[in-house]
Amino acid sequence: NNMHEAAGDRLLDWRKNKVSFISQYKFTIAFENSAYDGYTTEKMTQPLSAHSVPIYWGNPSVTLDFNEDAFINANGYESRLDELVEWVIDVDSNPQKYLQYVHANPMSDTYVNNEMERLEDYILHIVAKGNKPICKDPLGFARRMSVDNLSRKEKIKYFLLKRK
Repeated sequence: NNMHEAAGDRLLDWRKNKVSFISQYKFTIAFENSAYDGYTTEKMTQPLSAHSVPIYWGNPSVTLDFNEDAFINANGYESRLDELVEWVIDVDSNPQKYLQYVHANPMSDTYVNNEMERLEDYILHIVAKGNKPICKDPLGFARRMSVDNLSRKEKIKYFLLKRK
């Protein structure tokens, strides 16, 4: 909340403003809130699009999607942060190392192939199901949405009855 002037109004085009803001810096600390396989957010993509080297912590398998030559991977340094800091200082003081990160292709070589394989598997899965519904609980969404339409008093009653 202390960066309003630098980052702009969050209700307007804050993503563009954030990328513009971080483009002023050589490095961006890009730590996820949680470390789960496959969970990579804008914390990685925004610095890459701003040509700011992400110092990334989060998804342990991030290198399946992103080229490890395009960011500093902080995964595994949790108990050795001093080593990570020394590496960042080394990259910062060596223009050639820094430019290698900035000019590296941000996506891994296997990313496109993996995405095409995942899409093909998904389409084959749909075709193999035939005309069976894909959703395991097709009415579940409608039931949940109807609860949202209840009054506050009705919601409390609904959830109390549901607990029994």
